[in-house]
Parts: sequence; structure tokens; C-alpha cells
Amino acid sequence: MLLEDDCEVVVKDMKGIPRYGLRFYSLKGYGYNTKWIPESMVPIAKEAIVRLRKLTNNARVVSNLLQSGEDYLYSWLNKSAFEILTIKDLNKLGFVINKEDISKENEIFLSSVESGVISIKAFWVYLLRKKSELKATSERDNRITHRNLLAINKDQLNSIKGTDIFTSLNAISNDFRSDFSIRNVNNIFRRHANSNIDSANLRFHSHQIRHLLNTMAQRSALSQVQIAHWSGRRNIKDNVVYDHMSHDELTELSRNVLNTHVNKGSSISNQKKSIDSDFRINLESNFKELEKKILDLDFSGQEKISEKIKTFRLMLENIIKKEKQNGKEVL
Repeated sequence: MLLEDDCEVVVKDMKGIPRYGLRFYSLKGYGYNTKWIPESMVPIAKEAIVRLRKLTNNARVVSNLLQSGEDYLYSWLNKSAFEILTIKDLNKLGFVINKEDISKENEIFLSSVESGVISIKAFWVYLLRKKSELKATSERDNRITHRNLLAINKDQLNSIKGTDIFTSLNAISNDFRSDFSIRNVNNIFRRHANSNIDSANLRFHSHQIRHLLNTMAQRSALSQVQIAHWSGRRNIKDNVVYDHMSHDELTELSRNVLNTHVNKGSSISNQKKSIDSDFRINLESNFKELEKKILDLDFSGQEKISEKIKTFRLMLENIIKKEKQNGKEVL
């Protein structure tokens, strides 16, 4: 909820490949930090930021005006206090006006602007009055800046009342909960006709999205340390809880981990080669037997086995990492 409008970061890695991330300010004293986005998620993340900037534009314009002060308003429009405010002036300030979505009160005010009876000074007083009214009725923290990407207008998410485009509020989680409710609400799924295969209405909560994103991160090239950092976790062991890769994926990943760490160019004895070969044959045989046993289990049993495989994978990765750090040959 604390992203800024310039949160996007693009940095080239050691191979010269551009990497995309989102910069944010950590609340626990860490300062500014960057959350790097897995390559498969980058297009969606970019589109989300574009849409958020568009949706929150008017709220950030209001916030910018109030923080910059009355003199800034006159200077930007190059008008004196008692000159007439026009719709073009509002557009120049950055407002995007869609009369189909605004509140009745806004419609009346804009009609007065079009009639030429509102001065620049009156507009400033109008903004201050609205700010004062919000401060008196809202419990949320209104100390926002024009850089807040998730600043919203009053009633912007209320399809009945209409948006008050001349107000600015910090968005909080409660603003969005009703959009995922299944009772007495025309939620986002009903509005866009999304349902399960059996025609039952879809429903999810924000924590399920975290599980989905973390599973996608597990499928990417991120290490367990990077995933923990990306998710804001202190302990990498907590990654397992959010990882929902199938047992087939985990089995294949375990094989890849083993095969990747083979030093093909090392000079080893024929005896060592034979041992490695026997080990691989034995390993593959065990994996095949394990797969057969897993497929014979019910869904609950498969879930339990998947959790154990995840734990095994983490243990295996840690062992390989320690061996490499100690300069030892792995397999």
C-alpha cells in the first residue's frame, strides 16, 4: 500500500540483461528496498503499475496541490486569485474528468466552473474544505504525498455514490475487501462473470495470492534466500509453507539439482566413475519407485508426501551449497 509512483526499477545484471523490480520503503527501519520480479511476472507487473497510475491520478493531483500551497496554484495557472477557473485550468493542473463516474456534488461544482462563477481562490478554499471534512470523518492516516501510487479519491470504489475527484485518501485493505466478498455484494467475479468449471462463483483472499506468487517464484531461477528476501521473511524455512509445486515438479527439480552440480571436466578415477554411475542408477530407480507410490495415494496422502519432498529439497540444496563453499566436489 506504500508504493510510490516512481517505484519501477530497471537494472542490467552481470550478463547485461535488464532486470525489473519495484522499489518500496520498508516499515521496519530497513529503508528503501527493491523487490525483483521474476521474468514471467514482469509484463503483468508493468501493466498493473500503468493501470494504478491512471486510476490514482486525480488523487495524486489533489495531494500535490495541497502540499505545494496556494501560491503554487496561482503560479502554475498563471492567474491571480480572483480570476475565473475554467475546465482547461483543471486539465492543466492534471485532472482527468469523466462525468460518468463522478459524484453528484462534483457534477454541481463542475457546472459552476463551466458557468464561469468559480474563482481560483474559491477553488482553493473548496479543496481545503474537503480536506478538513475528510480529516474529521476518516480514521485512516491522511499524511500522503503526490508520490503515493495508492492514493485514491473518496468513494472511488463505490459504484453507487460516484467518485469525489477533488479529494485524496490513502488506500487501505478494507477498501478492497468487499470486492472479494461472496455475500450481498456485486463483487469483481460477478461483474466480470468469472466462475469455476462447475459454475460456482470464484472466491479467494489476499493470502492465497501470496501463495500463488511464491509458487511462481519457486518455479523461477530464484534461490531460497532470494525468495525469502522477496517475500519479506526472516527464515528461509518458511518458504515451504507457500510452495505448492506438484510432486512431479519437485522430483524433476531434485534431479536437476543433482545433475547440475556434476563436475564433468574433473579428472576422477575409473573407480569413482563407476561409483557415480551406480549411484545415479540407484537414485533414478528410487525416484521411479517413489513416483509410483505417490500416484497410488489419495489426494491427502499426496499432499503429505509433497511437503516431505519440499523439506528434502531444501536440505539437499543446503548440503550442496555447504560442500561447494568448502571447495569439495559434489557427486
